[in-house]
Amino acid sequence: MYVPTYEEEQQIEMVIEQINCSNSVTKEIQRDSVTIQDVRALFDANIEKYPLTKPRLRSDANIVQVGQVKASKFKNLSNRN
Repeated sequence: MYVPTYEEEQQIEMVIEQINCSNSVTKEIQRDSVTIQDVRALFDANIEKYPLTKPRLRSDANIVQVGQVKASKFKNLSNRN
């Protein structure tokens, strides 16, 4: 059985913390009441804490289809009434 060194164990704990943080952000953005501004704030906070996520989470990242953004904006506007 392999036993990780102290340094490896620290790295494992750091990765687990990052996964837990990512999971909490994922759950948060799935709420019905979340707005685009809320998502941007969560992504910006995540980028601040984990700079390696910037290419995927920056505001001009090419990961969301334009139709999805338009649908989200429509949902956001229609839920305000």
